[in-house]
Amino acid sequence: MKKIITYLLTAILFFTATTAVVAQEESSAPEQTPQQEVIQKPSEFYLGRVSQVVSDENTDLGGGVTQPVQKVKIKIVAGAENGKEIEIDHGSLFSITEEQKVKQGELVVITKAFQSDSELYYIADKFRIGIIAVVLVLVIAIWAILGRGRNMGMLISLIGSLVIAYKYLVPRLIVTPDALPAIILTTLFILGLLIYIGYGVSRRNSIILISSLVTALLGFGLTYLLIKLTGLTGSGGEEAIFLQTGAVDALGLKNLLMAGITVGTLGIIALVSKKQIDIVELTQLENKKLNMKQLLAKILINPTNSISGYISVVFLTILGTVLPLIMLFGINQTVPFWVTLNSEFIMGEVIRLIATVATVVLAVPVTSVVAVNLLTSEKKK
Repeated sequence: MKKIITYLLTAILFFTATTAVVAQEESSAPEQTPQQEVIQKPSEFYLGRVSQVVSDENTDLGGGVTQPVQKVKIKIVAGAENGKEIEIDHGSLFSITEEQKVKQGELVVITKAFQSDSELYYIADKFRIGIIAVVLVLVIAIWAILGRGRNMGMLISLIGSLVIAYKYLVPRLIVTPDALPAIILTTLFILGLLIYIGYGVSRRNSIILISSLVTALLGFGLTYLLIKLTGLTGSGGEEAIFLQTGAVDALGLKNLLMAGITVGTLGIIALVSKKQIDIVELTQLENKKLNMKQLLAKILINPTNSISGYISVVFLTILGTVLPLIMLFGINQTVPFWVTLNSEFIMGEVIRLIATVATVVLAVPVTSVVAVNLLTSEKKK
C-alpha cells in the first residue's frame, strides 16, 4: 500500500510541477492589446413571466402556409429591470412553431438587444431550468433512498468531477501548452474521486485506481494518435461552432475533443475494472495452487470476461448523439454518403467510439495483470 501511495503522489507532483511551469511561462508573456474595441453594446437577458396573451393569430404567408404570431404582455421578474412590464410581438421577428407559443403564467427568457439608438425586446426561449431542477432532485432522492445512503459518496464524487472539469480543466484547454498535463491530471483526480469517495478507501480500490489510470492513459494515447492521423481539428460539433465565435482557437478545439473523449471513458473504465477485480479475487480463491502466470491465463480466458454489454451501451449512446445526422442522410440526397461519412463531425464520433471501445477492452487485461501481480505478491508476504 505504501508503494502504491508513493507512486500516486509522485505522479501528482510531477504533473503538477509541469503544469505550474507552463502556467508561469504563460503568465509572464506580455498581454496582447485587442485590435479593435467592441462598439455595439452586448445584449442583456432577463427572466420574465407572461402576464397576458393579448392576441393569438396565424399570419397567412401565402400558398397555404401560416405563421403563428402572438402579442403578449410580460413582466420581468429577475434581472436589472425587475418589475418592468413590456409588450412583445412573439413570432414577428423570428418565425415560431405551435410548440414555441407561450401561455399566460409561463416563465420565459427575454433578450434585450441594442440596435443603434433603439432597444428591442424579444422572447429568446422558454425557461426550463425550474422543471429540470425539480426532476433532478427527485431522481437524486430516489437514488439515495434505494441505496440507503450508500450512493451519497458516488454523488459527491460526481459533483466533484464536475467542479474539477469546470474550474481546472476547461480554462487550461484554451491555453494550449497546459492542455496535455491538465488532461492527465484531471483523469487522475476524477478517477480518484470516483473510486475512493464512490467506493471507499482500501487496498482493493487502490488496485482499481491504478488499473483504471493505466487504461485511461492508454486510451488517451490512442485518442491522440487517431486525431493526429486523421487531421481532426475539433470544429465539427455544434458546440465548436459557438466556441469559434469566442476566444477559443483551433488548438483549443482540438484539446477539447481529446479531453471530451478521455473524460467520457472514465466512468465505464472504473466500472469494468471493479468488475474485473471481482473475477480476479474469485478465481484466485478457487485456484489457490496456481502460480501467477497460470492464474492470469485462467482469468483472461474466463467466459465471464465478456464485455459485449458495456460495448453495446457505448455504441448506442454515441448512436443517439449522431441520430440527427443519420436522419440527414435520408433527407439530403445531393451529397454522397462517403462525403458525409468523411466529415469532421462523423469522424470525430467514430474516433470517440473506437477509443472508448478500445479502453473498455484494454481494462480487462490491464486490471487482471495489475491485480494478479499485487494480490499474489501480497499473498507471498
